[in-house]
Amino acid sequence: MCGICGIAGQNIQGGDKKAIVGRMNQAMSHRGPDETGSFDDGFCSLAMSRLSIIDLGSGTQPIFNESGDICVFQNGEIYNYKDLQEELRAKGHHLQTQSDTEVIVHMYEEKQEDVSKYIEGMFAFCVYDKPKGQILISRDRFGEKPLYYYYKNGVLAFSSELKSLLESKCFTPTLDQSILPYYLAVGYVPEPHTLIQDVRILPPGHQMVFDGKELRISQYFGVTYEPDYDIKTNQDAKEVIMPALEKAFKRQMVSDVPIGAFLSGGIDSSISVNLVQKFSEKTLNTFTVKFNSDGYDESPIAREVAKRVGTNHTEINIPDNSFNEDLFWKILDHVGHPFPDSSAIPTYLITKKIREYVTVAISGDGGDEMFGGYHTFLYYEKILKMKKMAQPFRGLELAEVPLKLLRKLPFLSSSDKLRQVLKGIDYSKHNHNVIPLMLNLMFDLHELDHLLVSGKAYTDPAYYTSYTNTVDEIDGSDLHKIMYYRIKHNLANDMLVKVDRMSMANSLEVRAPYLDVEVYRAIRKLPEQFFIKNGVTKYILREIFKDDLPESVFNHPKKGFSIPLHDYFNNDFEALIRSVVNKDNPLSSLFNMNFVQQVIQDGLSIKSNNSNMSVFKGSHRLWTLLVLFAWVKRFNIRV
Repeated sequence: MCGICGIAGQNIQGGDKKAIVGRMNQAMSHRGPDETGSFDDGFCSLAMSRLSIIDLGSGTQPIFNESGDICVFQNGEIYNYKDLQEELRAKGHHLQTQSDTEVIVHMYEEKQEDVSKYIEGMFAFCVYDKPKGQILISRDRFGEKPLYYYYKNGVLAFSSELKSLLESKCFTPTLDQSILPYYLAVGYVPEPHTLIQDVRILPPGHQMVFDGKELRISQYFGVTYEPDYDIKTNQDAKEVIMPALEKAFKRQMVSDVPIGAFLSGGIDSSISVNLVQKFSEKTLNTFTVKFNSDGYDESPIAREVAKRVGTNHTEINIPDNSFNEDLFWKILDHVGHPFPDSSAIPTYLITKKIREYVTVAISGDGGDEMFGGYHTFLYYEKILKMKKMAQPFRGLELAEVPLKLLRKLPFLSSSDKLRQVLKGIDYSKHNHNVIPLMLNLMFDLHELDHLLVSGKAYTDPAYYTSYTNTVDEIDGSDLHKIMYYRIKHNLANDMLVKVDRMSMANSLEVRAPYLDVEVYRAIRKLPEQFFIKNGVTKYILREIFKDDLPESVFNHPKKGFSIPLHDYFNNDFEALIRSVVNKDNPLSSLFNMNFVQQVIQDGLSIKSNNSNMSVFKGSHRLWTLLVLFAWVKRFNIRV
């Protein structure tokens, strides 16, 4: 696990590019504190910081081919490297190390620009082919490892982290106002875009080739579902899924340094820990976060799992009301762009603690996306059913719905249920392409008219679908479509960003076996009833592992990994808001600051859900604005 960076092109201006790349590399030294490597010639300057995991003694990068004219730098892990080593040796290649990185350069010799199709793992790698005078950069299939880049006027600069890329001095970081409403609405910017003009992210499953004259970007992998309807019984499905899970976990446990595992008490992490301990010769170290708020704390169940499986278990307590401004800035620095997912806070704290014990941690990330674990999927299907209702019902304006009458209905007795129904009615009026995005709204589209000075242009859903992959891009059932959307958007732009940046901030490698391509190849064959059946999510996982884990794992409500943000606010937090979100901030000219102040007041005051807004949404709307305004000041973003 590492960080990679570089500058390439014939027209590089602004001083010694080797020294510049050195500064870029130093800016992400936390990603690889063990050693650095570099390469420089007339065409490019490349560098990396290494966290040594496999082949500690001889895995130093760059690694060259036999003739020394092609080299590779890599951030990540290649999980099929042992199979590739055998294949390459059979073809006459002489491998000088036991490093997983070395197989990339030799596979490039064999497959050239098709090399990415044969590499399985989590990675962002760069191959420099000196005879051809070109660089190939590739990113893994689901986006576990990041790759930011800037390309203009024949110069390419790239890095594993945005803060490092800014050290290239190739550009002045300027806010891309055209994508700002998308961030405000959803809480993230869809890849390949960023909030900085001319800075992009290489999308998952893509690669780019730069020869000094042009930059070519192509896709080598895409998510599809091709159900095999001969898979009819639970046993049929188990025979497809279990070999894939076992292979994925076994090959992701390969390491020359100690391994541990996250254990939240949820289904995914509990199954993950069960499998890792099953295949491990040593007692596994497991770690869980203990929250003070009962509604967020799964540590008692994690404790049960650890006892049942037989791990060496550690609980990490995260108290409420613990806002710390230094931690806030630290997280923002490592992410490099506005990131409203407050679960970055416990993720940072638990990875920092885990790093005291191990260098690699296995996670349950991706289990919900791969196996249909989100209740959002059920909500999406209910909204689509609303669309099929008679037009007079679907066309009702919310203001015309008598709330007193709705509240009298038994199934709408709680404000939460009432709010969900009202939202469902509203969302069902829109085109089906827009509904997945609306399920993630932080600010409703009509609110952007009040929030932004130029808000009216962004109340049209077509603006948002123009930036994103839509569910029409994939064949399959409604469930397959929403699962696809979640993989392409929430997973890549939120979940994996959080896990990578927070773990690497603490020099900890996190692996996600559920995102192994072997698991994907298996689940894409499953008919949809094995994901969700009779309203039960992750149906087949529950059936396969129900006898291996405590019953509480499968019966307790899904909580997710997040802090009670509204309890996190304190005097220091309010002081930070006042110092950052004000008329002196460069962003203030773009916002209706009276409405901003209302968002702040609502976020600070809301303590319970009501029929208009949940506590989560109220507090996270405030957090969304805070991190945006803070980022502009911290990174000197020109507006």
